[in-house]
Amino acid sequence: MDRNKAMTHILAEPSPYCAAEPAAIETHLTTIFAGEEHPWSDPPACVPAFDQPTTPDELAFLTAPITPLEVSFRLQRMKNTAPGPDGARYSGLRRVDPGCHTLALIYSRCLRIAKVPAAWKESTTVLIFKAGDRENLGNWRPLTMKHHEMKSYTFKVFYYMKSSTL
Repeated sequence: MDRNKAMTHILAEPSPYCAAEPAAIETHLTTIFAGEEHPWSDPPACVPAFDQPTTPDELAFLTAPITPLEVSFRLQRMKNTAPGPDGARYSGLRRVDPGCHTLALIYSRCLRIAKVPAAWKESTTVLIFKAGDRENLGNWRPLTMKHHEMKSYTFKVFYYMKSSTL
């Protein structure tokens, strides 16, 4: 049993299911997360344009094929969290492609054609009960579960941004 499941088992009962109608949940979440239109304007001259890498080294880093080692590095550090809509877990990805060669090829192709599979953009949202009145949708926290393939694919850009001196 993992640590999170053990703590849930020891300290509390599992989160109950939300009994609200799906239409009411959708209306509630849409209202909460609906933003206002932002009055966009051109950035000041001192802000560099981020539409393209600014140096040849940045461009080379961002467009280099993703290696099996990079994929393996990422998958080894991922906790085996709840799966996304496809039901795949990180442990399953590691078991099916232990050398990470297939995932590296898929990720490199996505990078080269600047597209990812449409399914990777889908997610599953579950509601986790916080406290208080269970009838009040404000007492439920939405938790979105994305495809693990998409999360591990985006690591390359995230790693670059984190290590960049911009």
